[in-house]
Amino acid sequence: MGRFASRLGLMMLSGLLAACPGESSEQPDGAPDQTSPAPDTARPGDGPGGADLPASDGDLGAVPDLPGSPDLLQGACGPSTCAGCCTAAQLCVAGTSDIQCGGGGAPCVDCAFKGALCKSQLCTDCTPDCSGKLCGSGDGCGGLCGAGSGCCQPGCSSKYCGQDDGCGSECTPGSGCKMPDCAYLADGDTVALYTFSGSGTTVADVTGSHPGAIVGSGPTRVSGKTGCDKAMSFTATSPISYVEVPDSSAWDIKQGSVDLWVRFDQASGTDEGLISRDASGTNEPGHFSILRRCNGAIVARLQSTTGEAQVCSKPLAKDTWYHVGVNFGGSGGLKLYINGTPANQTADIICGTSTIACGQSITTGIDGNSNPWVIGASSWNSGDGVATPATLPLRGDLDSVRISKTRRSF
Repeated sequence: MGRFASRLGLMMLSGLLAACPGESSEQPDGAPDQTSPAPDTARPGDGPGGADLPASDGDLGAVPDLPGSPDLLQGACGPSTCAGCCTAAQLCVAGTSDIQCGGGGAPCVDCAFKGALCKSQLCTDCTPDCSGKLCGSGDGCGGLCGAGSGCCQPGCSSKYCGQDDGCGSECTPGSGCKMPDCAYLADGDTVALYTFSGSGTTVADVTGSHPGAIVGSGPTRVSGKTGCDKAMSFTATSPISYVEVPDSSAWDIKQGSVDLWVRFDQASGTDEGLISRDASGTNEPGHFSILRRCNGAIVARLQSTTGEAQVCSKPLAKDTWYHVGVNFGGSGGLKLYINGTPANQTADIICGTSTIACGQSITTGIDGNSNPWVIGASSWNSGDGVATPATLPLRGDLDSVRISKTRRSF
């Protein structure tokens, strides 16, 4: 009988608690009301590391699961998505709290930390500071830095992508800059890309996978083609100088392409190597070279263990930038392009005692050999697996040397 009375009493108490607005039947007797905290009551989790911080009228806090609160979405918070202010976690909040104050998508400011209040989404008695900041960034008082406030406005409309935007950053696609002719960004089919930026003897690969090294003292960095930043300048030295990129399984490309920009110091008269992954003889397949022959024509040569092919251009002038693109492998065979135009000269080229038979093709790729890449010279007289002896030094400049695992549309 006593147990029944106790249970009845508990049921009556639960009914009374359920009838009280804002109180949960699962709360222990005497639990505080969690629905309507007083303005000065701390709210769990609002502070750094979960510390309790005071809330003021209108403060929605960092509670993303409150129905109807504006801080529902986490991600790209900013002027286009938020009428209040953006927290460090990229949450949009009302911006009327003393500890989260701001409007128009500006970063939230802790006015209380400054000894100020938040009024109309701005800290009171706060002087906006935009000096040295980018326009569009927070002014420190809950607003955004705008034109005339001392902020820096990036300018890319008349520049090439990759150049300085005037505020300490690079112009990127979509900022109003012009895309340069040269490749300076790696895509998913880029195995390696050498833009010759930086300094020192290391030649960086934009993909970060296959850096090269300057051999000798000849190569130097100079201004490249307009919009393309730096180029590597080569000259004849003794011993010969060039850039070497070590062998890698990444170079075993059955079907792909090599392209680059080149400018020559002289009209013609001397064979010159542009880029080469080659060796003397044909003990290994996939020997590949792009050269400028004695008459000034570009020749791309590809060898297997059983045959070779050479495709040739017309003679090219000095002091002019040319884009050279070569596709290899697959049914398309070996193809050469100069400034986007197919080069298909068939007349033989005579250089001393050598006859270059032009207009041939071969469907093999550059896979199967163990040779490093040589940039700025030729390795077609080297031993298997080494760059030495390199010959035929380039007299001119190279820029944006790209090796790809796909045939490209030049």
